[in-house]
Amino acid sequence: MPTWLERGINVSLIIACGAFVAIAWQRVSSKARVAGVNGTTATSTYVHGDRLPTLSGVEFSKARQSLVIFVSRTCQYCLDGTL
Repeated sequence: MPTWLERGINVSLIIACGAFVAIAWQRVSSKARVAGVNGTTATSTYVHGDRLPTLSGVEFSKARQSLVIFVSRTCQYCLDGTL
């Protein structure tokens, strides 16, 4: 018959394994989302003055203002904020 300590360790291991799988799945799925918008692939580096690639279905002229955010796959702070 397992003791309360053995049960506690088993429960802790199950929770730790579940958390590991959840974090790994989140990282894999977020990298897939960051890879491109509408099937397009992002260029490796943008510099000041570069033009935004054409996005099908997006008409910036219809809005009074637009906000475009560029996210880098190599930026730790960009990836930490993804879902």
